[in-house]
Amino acid sequence: MTDRNYLLKGINFLIIIDCLMIAYAFLFQVRGGMLNFIYLFDVALCLVLLVDFFYKVNGQDCKMSFLKKNILYFIGILPLELIFPLPSLAFRFLILLKVLRLSQFVERRFHILFEFFENTKVDILLWWILFVIIVFTFVIYLLDPSLNMVDSLWFVMSTLTTVGYGDVTPNTLVAKASSLILLILGVFIFSTLTGAISSYFTDKVINIDSDVEENVVVLHEKIDRIDNELEAVKNELAASREENMRLHEKIDELLKR
Repeated sequence: MTDRNYLLKGINFLIIIDCLMIAYAFLFQVRGGMLNFIYLFDVALCLVLLVDFFYKVNGQDCKMSFLKKNILYFIGILPLELIFPLPSLAFRFLILLKVLRLSQFVERRFHILFEFFENTKVDILLWWILFVIIVFTFVIYLLDPSLNMVDSLWFVMSTLTTVGYGDVTPNTLVAKASSLILLILGVFIFSTLTGAISSYFTDKVINIDSDVEENVVVLHEKIDRIDNELEAVKNELAASREENMRLHEKIDELLKR
């Protein structure tokens, strides 16, 4: 194993540790020295990943194409804590971007899932869903002072998925108007998502049927070829029998003489 592989394994281990610490801070609202340590650890890891990313960019023939292909990964390794210093906001949504850092580590182990994303373009739709969730969570939170951030997020999730539990509802007129837009987006987004998944599996079934038909056709061709070869062998055997009979007749004539 090369030094580069050892380095990548070490970086992947640090990424996992970083994501676990961010998740811990997100779930338990960590404060004080522990929070500062997580900040410093995450920023330091971001800098390491940025250096590694630009090292990869420098080794590419088409740098712009590589940047476009890995733009989400690049966003995920930016030290967003320096841009959004408030932990109550940063740690609620930062983990969603930090998970992107695992993409190259996970891709080698979940290539079927990434193949599904590539064929259906569902990953683009999922990023739009994430964008809508973040934007409307802030919008509802700002437009309705009676809701906190968690309530706003819960309302957006239940509305966007068209579940609508009704336990959390906006009270101001502008927040309700925004909810109508969110509801329309939810119907459109999840109907598109359902259609994309159905189309993918339908294509898989059609491809399987096509492969079976092609295999049947190939099998029939092989059977026909074997039949032709058998017929040729039969003709050769028949000709050999006739030749043997003629030889036997000549031998009998010679013996009679």
